[in-house]
Amino acid sequence: MDMAELGEHIFYALGQQQGFSLIRLGDSELIILAQDIVFPTNLELKKWAGLMAALSHDPELGDGDNEASRWEDFLSLSGVQFPDKGAQDYLIKALHSATLVGIPTTNRPGRSAAHIRLIQGFQTTLFKVLEKLQIPLNAMRFCDSAAHYMIHASGLLRQILLPDQYPGLRERYSLPYSKPRVLLIGNRAAEFAEFLTANNCDIVGAISRVGMNNIEEVIQESYYYSFELALVSAGSAAKYICSSISARGKVALDTGQLFDVLLASGQFDHQGFKIPYYLML
Repeated sequence: MDMAELGEHIFYALGQQQGFSLIRLGDSELIILAQDIVFPTNLELKKWAGLMAALSHDPELGDGDNEASRWEDFLSLSGVQFPDKGAQDYLIKALHSATLVGIPTTNRPGRSAAHIRLIQGFQTTLFKVLEKLQIPLNAMRFCDSAAHYMIHASGLLRQILLPDQYPGLRERYSLPYSKPRVLLIGNRAAEFAEFLTANNCDIVGAISRVGMNNIEEVIQESYYYSFELALVSAGSAAKYICSSISARGKVALDTGQLFDVLLASGQFDHQGFKIPYYLML
């Protein structure tokens, strides 16, 4: 799904006050999902690379790329300690209910051939997870897991947050506001709220201290706010949070590290923004 089509779906959902959720799966989420569904948790995590190579019929998978040795570190950054079946349950629920699922693709400019092979291994693992969970591929809608960056790079994020700056946009989609009320969720939500407010966005709240261990508390806290759109930068926890919020007739986007990247640059303008593929699978 390209950004033009994604924009159509998001604006339609906002105009009709219908639920829409975009979640994205990276290495951490795919590892969590694969626990005892594809690969056994009684085996040291870094040894999963060999099992993934066998599953993918690619004996060279993982050669020349040291990412497999850092998988446990990636999980920790996502707020998960291996193994974690509770996190897996949340992700499976999110998979079943998400409108759109971003997955790693081989469109990763600048990444090594070894890394691209690893991406292909993760794709194979995901499809095996879906098969085991009896989720048919034709029931899923996929996009690139870099969609959160693409939404910004294409200018779509600005259109979503500031539709009144684009003549005819509100009328085309029957948007009932000049700007959507936005709830931010993530450990840097308060900082990002200041950043977006300074750029004329309507931020109604920021929920910080978010992780897999307090998902239900975060969801309950979100009920205190009136909003049309939630931007969620909360690692693996973002997946279930987005799916839960969309079930209430709201739009929820898993924005990954976008908060961090925009805060680091200090720039809201999308012109010249380069997608940091080196930060992701």
